Amino acid sequence: MSNLKLGVEVISARLKPRDDYGGVNAFVELRFDDQKVKSSTKIDDSSPVWNEKFFFNISETEDLSNLFLEAYVYNKTSSITKSCLGKIRILGTAFLPYSEAVGWPYPLEKEKWSMFSFAAASGGELALKVFVTDNPSPKVPNLIPPTPKKIPSKTRHRVHNIPKTEKSKSSPREDQKPSQQQPSEPQRPQPPPAMESSRFQEPRLGPPVPTTMGFNPNPPDYSIKQTNPVLGGGRRARPSAHDLVEPMEFLFIKIVKARDLPRMDPTGSLDPYIEVKLGNFNAVNKSSLRSKVYHSPRLWYLRVNVIEAQDLVIVPDRFPNPYVKIKLGNQVVRTKPSHSLNPRWNEEFTLVAAEPFEDLIVSIKDRVAVNREESLGEVHIPFGSISRRIDDNRTVPDQWFSLKSENQRRVRFATTRLHLNVCLEGGYHVLDESTYYSSDFRPSMKELLSHKQPSIGVLELGILRIEGLNLSQEAGKKETVDAYCVAKYGTKWVRTRTITNCFNPRFNEQYTWEVYEPATVITIGVFDNNQITYGGNGSNKGDGKIGKIRVRISTLESGRIYTNSYPLLVLRPSGVKKMGELHLAIRFSCSSYIQMLVQYWKPLLPKMHYARPLKVVQQEILRQHAVNLVAARLSRAEPPLRKEVVEYISDSNSHFWSMRKSRANLFRLSSVFSCLLGTGEWFQDICRWKKPLASTAIHVVYFVLVCSPEMILPVMCFCLFMVAVWNYRLRPRQPPHMDTRISFADSIHPEELNEEFDTFPYSSQDPGVVKMRYERLRSIASRAQTVVGDIAGQGERVHALLSWRDPRATSMFMVLCFVSSVVLYVVPFKVFVLLTGLYIMRHPRFRGKTPPGLVNFFRRLPAKTDCML
Repeated sequence: MSNLKLGVEVISARLKPRDDYGGVNAFVELRFDDQKVKSSTKIDDSSPVWNEKFFFNISETEDLSNLFLEAYVYNKTSSITKSCLGKIRILGTAFLPYSEAVGWPYPLEKEKWSMFSFAAASGGELALKVFVTDNPSPKVPNLIPPTPKKIPSKTRHRVHNIPKTEKSKSSPREDQKPSQQQPSEPQRPQPPPAMESSRFQEPRLGPPVPTTMGFNPNPPDYSIKQTNPVLGGGRRARPSAHDLVEPMEFLFIKIVKARDLPRMDPTGSLDPYIEVKLGNFNAVNKSSLRSKVYHSPRLWYLRVNVIEAQDLVIVPDRFPNPYVKIKLGNQVVRTKPSHSLNPRWNEEFTLVAAEPFEDLIVSIKDRVAVNREESLGEVHIPFGSISRRIDDNRTVPDQWFSLKSENQRRVRFATTRLHLNVCLEGGYHVLDESTYYSSDFRPSMKELLSHKQPSIGVLELGILRIEGLNLSQEAGKKETVDAYCVAKYGTKWVRTRTITNCFNPRFNEQYTWEVYEPATVITIGVFDNNQITYGGNGSNKGDGKIGKIRVRISTLESGRIYTNSYPLLVLRPSGVKKMGELHLAIRFSCSSYIQMLVQYWKPLLPKMHYARPLKVVQQEILRQHAVNLVAARLSRAEPPLRKEVVEYISDSNSHFWSMRKSRANLFRLSSVFSCLLGTGEWFQDICRWKKPLASTAIHVVYFVLVCSPEMILPVMCFCLFMVAVWNYRLRPRQPPHMDTRISFADSIHPEELNEEFDTFPYSSQDPGVVKMRYERLRSIASRAQTVVGDIAGQGERVHALLSWRDPRATSMFMVLCFVSSVVLYVVPFKVFVLLTGLYIMRHPRFRGKTPPGLVNFFRRLPAKTDCML
């Protein structure tokens, strides 16, 4: 036995108790290698602080990577009962030396899956400091004696106590007296060990770095807080259209005009404005400070099918290489080059057009050299002559267009003509947001907007104030914040007035939208107006991003006013940072409850998305074009809604790859299938008879269901109904918000953040860094390649049962199938199912230690892995 000890310092916790338990009387129980200790109990405290240290024996250092530390947080409901609030598991590969360890909050998970808890997410955090040391303090407080078990003679005897002296491996461990706690030593904060929440361990560059180096006993609060503002002037106030904002007093000054101003100098630098001062407050009548309501332009999909061209005129004695170039605004697409004077392409393109339309420019180019082209003709097609269609049932006729050439140097006996099929698709919804949090799904055609999809309610938003603002990253040398808010829902954008030189601005502005679909999201962003400071200096500095929130309409109860403060979170190269808290008042009023329920059963997107679906890659490219079009049109308004604001609200960069998002999505996927894995583990416990009473009950239920198969589906539906009823008490009381734990933003390596914020498609990093990232990506891709190959191999083994690739295996499978058909014909189906279930759930004394014969037979079937180079 080695001298190394595993030290665990229980620091603090942030708990989210269940409603039926009342207060929290929390204590922590630690388990490591058949050793148990528990902390003291903190009475009626949802944020307990312990700062207690415990030490465990490490029997064999070589086996440390296969061990794990478990920490259970319990709520002591009475003197003899307790309830588990969550647990964490840390693998032995994450244990660090004492000099490198640091306290870190770990998210709590469920103790064990059950049918009544799969819809309720666990909550809270437990802060631990885990380290390996060879000089621990001799005292271990609050030791819990282990449960006596019958241990085979070949098994090493283990007791939780720490021995006074080291003995041989064969001797049992002896008890010793508890000793005093080890005093804390000053140390340089280091990154905490990584916590593995599942049995699959990912490779990492190093320990993750928190947003604040070292552990903070009071970590930043990223949760939604309920507020109680005085809306609309209180209860005695008269009903008005502004009942979701707080009353404010204004001094109204109307600036009409000015006379006899000095003339503009030759440089044209005269730009007059009015400044009003009242005490310590001053205001400037700049247009970039006032509020504004914007409307996105109506977007259409333009489908262009390039069929063929005739009578191209090319320089003699030169091989033709023509292609068609289509241009609509900043969108340019090209066909493949052809090698004929009468080329035929038959290529289809989809572009995004915005009202008011620009002319469609179609030209034919001839590639003369590598970087030299010659125009063979061009045509401008006005949108008034382009056909429009609502659905796929209407056929749009083809058209011939005559091309004109500006520099015509040769005598032409025939006009070059281009055969096209051009139409505006009005049955699609042009996506300018991600489909997961889009604010509108209605089609482009006006005829489909009012008749087939009436409004189901009204959404009202009151933007109250912001508290505790921090300077944005784009602020530069600014010493204060000029904040304003932007909200988007559907095609309507709203912008509040800019509150200058204030870290706690109050807006109290209310806006209204009509709701046509419950599965939509409203997005509210907060920005720092840098045009006030840098706009007059000729600088093109964009407005700073302070944070944004999203609220899904389907999570709001009809008629209820939600008054909450939302944390404004921004992910920076240094980590996640809280920029302040945005106070909102939201109310969704449903006009027709039946219509809203019927809307759940209708298709989410218009019919054309299912009749002629767009490819995923094509849809993402078109979304980028749509965002650019909306940003270009809104930037022309006064005051302009800048491009960086539109891109941030629309989340145009959500498709970029990052290691953090990949790890977060993998964690989400494992969480989705955690209930299935939990069911499998529970069934294995039943088959192994770990709890004889539960295994006996399952056998009885199985026997009843087999004898009465008509009860299976009703029982399953009733169980789902009861699960929903049971989880109703655990339903969320507030709308969901961005979760830093799910996003893996609170514990991420700085190298991964540096990669996420790197420029694309051309990196700004050193070639060595880019090579290291490439090698890391290859390592991850090799594991994914291995997993895909294993899955393909299992499928190929199934195909090999009847493919005669292994003649003996196929022959045995044929005989087995023939015998099974005879047995299944003779034996009643209920008896067969009953015997099969009893065989699977048989007692362990009737089981062998090797896999069954069918599994061994399947593993010997050939796959095509040996045929690969």
